[in-house]
Amino acid sequence: MTKRLPCPFCGHPNATPEHDTAQGFKWGHMVCDSCAAKGPEVRTNYLEPEYWSEDAIKEWNVRPGDAELLAKPFTGIRGCGDHSCLIEKPEGMGTNGGCRCHLDRHKASIVMQRLAALRRQTEEK
Repeated sequence: MTKRLPCPFCGHPNATPEHDTAQGFKWGHMVCDSCAAKGPEVRTNYLEPEYWSEDAIKEWNVRPGDAELLAKPFTGIRGCGDHSCLIEKPEGMGTNGGCRCHLDRHKASIVMQRLAALRRQTEEK
């Protein structure tokens, strides 16, 4: 079994795999037992956590380590870019006028993890 890293936001050592019930148990993620931070979503195939928690732990353990990545928390995350969205729009991509980037929890989770790591780095200096 993969060792679970502490929460990237509060440092708590424990997180629990949970289904995303709002989406009908199709997705799951790790949730910090202290601050309730949610990790990136993984497919559950509608199964119990024992079958997909290893994938969720691997996603939970992803941490930004590259200084350049931390300097630009949104690097590599693509979205529509309209309506003051902070996520860069791919070249040639158009929208129908409705920005949905802020609704993508996976992208938001990645950005939050990167910002938390950046905050910790600056506090250590």
